[in-house]
Amino acid sequence: MFNYKYGINTKRLFTIELFKLIISSTPVIKHLILDIQHIQDVINGEFINFHNDIKSILSISNSKFCLSQIKKLEYGGIDDLENMNLLKNYCKEIKSLEINFCNRMTKSDIKTTATSSSSTYSNLINVNNDDNKFINNNNNNNNKSNNQIIIEDLINSQLGLKKIILRGRYENLGKLFSSIGTQIQSLTFLELFECYLNDKIITKIISKCLNLEILKFIECYGNTFFDKVISLNLNFKKLLRFEFKRNNLGSTDPLISIFKNSCESLKELIINQNVNRIVDSHSRHRARVDPILVKSIGLFCQNLFYLEIFITQNVIIQWYDTLKLLNNLKKLFITAIKDLSTNEEFWINTTINLPPSLSDLTILIGYDNFNNILSWVMGNCKINLEILQLLGSGLVDSKGIEHIVDYYYKFGSLKQLALNKYSYTLKREILLYVQDLFKVSFIGPIGISVEDRKHSSLNIC
Repeated sequence: MFNYKYGINTKRLFTIELFKLIISSTPVIKHLILDIQHIQDVINGEFINFHNDIKSILSISNSKFCLSQIKKLEYGGIDDLENMNLLKNYCKEIKSLEINFCNRMTKSDIKTTATSSSSTYSNLINVNNDDNKFINNNNNNNNKSNNQIIIEDLINSQLGLKKIILRGRYENLGKLFSSIGTQIQSLTFLELFECYLNDKIITKIISKCLNLEILKFIECYGNTFFDKVISLNLNFKKLLRFEFKRNNLGSTDPLISIFKNSCESLKELIINQNVNRIVDSHSRHRARVDPILVKSIGLFCQNLFYLEIFITQNVIIQWYDTLKLLNNLKKLFITAIKDLSTNEEFWINTTINLPPSLSDLTILIGYDNFNNILSWVMGNCKINLEILQLLGSGLVDSKGIEHIVDYYYKFGSLKQLALNKYSYTLKREILLYVQDLFKVSFIGPIGISVEDRKHSSLNIC
């Protein structure tokens, strides 16, 4: 029987040789997912370092040509990014970079590891002086310091990154954004998920990414982040899609500036102001929706094609006014708190104010009252809906389906009905009422408009 240490070493050797075989026999790799798992050696009590393993893989003769064609890289592993930066001399034309930071350590552990690994990386750079690169920040960021030296890494060595996704609690994000600052002219997509935005340089770099078409903040935290943004001009005139969900970033006033400056281009908006679940888990269900922010959507986002929004009791007046102004809206995704699930006036007024352009309506509630909601919505709907999605924990039974069928016979426009998977037990009864009038789908909580992400450790094409 192999002991634990021998078993791990055997697996590592096998993986190294397998990678070498793949690289040596593959002319071109365009998409690489490199997932360096954070495994602890229970015998030595230390986390296993895969640095030498990757160096061994990259040492084969065909690696420079094979890896030079990579356009999309997904990296997951230890927070110091030392392993990822080993690719800097091999990959120069990456267009899409996704980094998933390992979160298995505590914050104190992360700080300790980051400090020691930074020292190791500095020694590595000193040995390889030919790899050092002096970059004049004036060409990209117009910084006050024109002679700033940036050590070459994977990000700042690229010829034109277009898409960057950062996921996880990485405490040295400011240093990473210093490298991202060299890509601001080409960057069109930036997603930050569960990131700690505590460094002023992050806000400065983001504000300079004037060519962004897609910008996402999801479950990020840093109470003073937007306070630092207020003095900056968030002028994203090319922004097409903006997502702001479950963040804890302080004042949301800068969001209004984003709406105003991107009013001509912005087509898709996802806004959900629940408290971030990591930072404030005890109050994550306490809604924090700003009435002024909801009102500003109607004033500045009238070219919206898609809107996903979280509605609470304190913004319903502004919500009605906003709906009246969204004359180009095609898709609407409403998430309502429990109290509004039983509010007849809210659902009737929302339905009456739906823009005539709307063809796809999604309703998500956390309370089982869909039969009444369908009575209020379908009975007062005067527009031609083609897709209706009913999501959340509520069930839709035959009584609710009757309201939908009555609407169908009145307008004849409905083509697809999507119900949550919990209604599947009523499938036979539901389909009996529908009788091939329109398509019915039984789906998960995310709806038919969102694609599931595929996760794997290696993807070569």
